[in-house]
Amino acid sequence: AEAPRGVRGVPTPARPVVVFPDAPGPGADPSPGGRARPSDGYGRSYALPWKVSGITVRIHWSLPALWLFLSLLGLVGGGAMGFALALVLFGPGLFGTVLVHELGHSFMARSRGREVHEILLWPLGGLAFIGSAPGHKDDIAIAAAGPATHVPMTIFWVLIALAASEGTMASSMNFGFVLGMQMVFLNVALLVFNLFTPCFPLDGGRILASSLMLGGYDMLATATIMERISAFIIVGLVVYGVVAIALNGLGGAYAVTTLLVAFWLGAQVHQMHRLKASGMLH
Repeated sequence: AEAPRGVRGVPTPARPVVVFPDAPGPGADPSPGGRARPSDGYGRSYALPWKVSGITVRIHWSLPALWLFLSLLGLVGGGAMGFALALVLFGPGLFGTVLVHELGHSFMARSRGREVHEILLWPLGGLAFIGSAPGHKDDIAIAAAGPATHVPMTIFWVLIALAASEGTMASSMNFGFVLGMQMVFLNVALLVFNLFTPCFPLDGGRILASSLMLGGYDMLATATIMERISAFIIVGLVVYGVVAIALNGLGGAYAVTTLLVAFWLGAQVHQMHRLKASGMLH
């Protein structure tokens, strides 16, 4: 996802759209003196000791704790194999996938002449901090580039599962097969959720907003439409999360994550509503 940017655009677990004015915020460009980073609005984070194609990748302070917690849940529910699977799935598996997704946005943005400041990996996914510039078609291309990375990643993990099951794809307790199929599910879920959920500020929401602007809607009308659609989707996510937790208890890790994502989306939509109400959208 692309992070909320203080210049024209909307935030990303985002890409651009065109709903935010030139107001400073968590996604605003760094100050000329380098005193602030775009990711500072999301709490303390630490830069990896290396860059990816010149892009700084930062890790939120809470990520290692979340990784350990989910791994321990795997231990409780599945013993040693459950722990090993969760350790790989929710560590390098999940956040490696999210990083590739954000790099998809970032590389497309660079190809369209946008500046990429940094990428933040945090508990709800990833945020690419990308500079804004006029161009709704470019916004659509940048938004779609992240979900597109899940296609080759899905194919890769299908091949891993095939190799681990010796080409049978039959039900197996083989670690490689189980991991491969879990990663296939993860990539398909992220592709569908990000691309086909028209909720602000997910990729699908950014694509819809930019498409509306291309179709002649002004920023206020676009923001109003996105508010209504997003509110409906967020309520649905909350209902799903609550019901799933009631049925599965604390073991419903995906349900808990769904609720957290829903609350974050709600906060972003509320921010957009406040900007609209204050007359800052134009």
